[in-house]
Amino acid sequence: MNYYENVFDSKDLEIIWHDYLRKPEWNFWHHVTDDADTCHWSMDFKNKEFFTDYLFKKLKLLIGEYTLRNVYANGQTYGLDGYIHLDSDKDKDYTFIYYPMQEWDLTWGGETIIIRPEGFIETVYPRPNTGILFPSKWPHAGRGPSRVCNDLRISIVYKLTK
Repeated sequence: MNYYENVFDSKDLEIIWHDYLRKPEWNFWHHVTDDADTCHWSMDFKNKEFFTDYLFKKLKLLIGEYTLRNVYANGQTYGLDGYIHLDSDKDKDYTFIYYPMQEWDLTWGGETIIIRPEGFIETVYPRPNTGILFPSKWPHAGRGPSRVCNDLRISIVYKLTK
């Protein structure tokens, strides 16, 4: 797993936050896996050039050359823990998770857990403007924020192929 800080500049952060994530375009339907019983909030960006072209070009400068398969946002509130799942079983597929929140307190929870092939669990807290890259076949889950958090825990997920 690779960890990245300061993924996008402040101008891009403002556009992401105000022009996209704070608009009433969230859907409460996205299942983590086909057999999951619960939903969480989701916003589709696969037809938004700002994410698929502009930001993706900047992302590739940071993480290397990949092909984009999909991009979307996940949103979780208290009680909406994600299931442990794989994004793909293919060796060439990768997942980049970006945390766009403007602020995040460790007491709010909302961590992403990733289970490495050796069985070790890595925990990543959603610090603002950070991201993680890992093989899509590694089991992982996004945890909902704690009861003391009064905001949406958001991640923007890029599904990639090397």
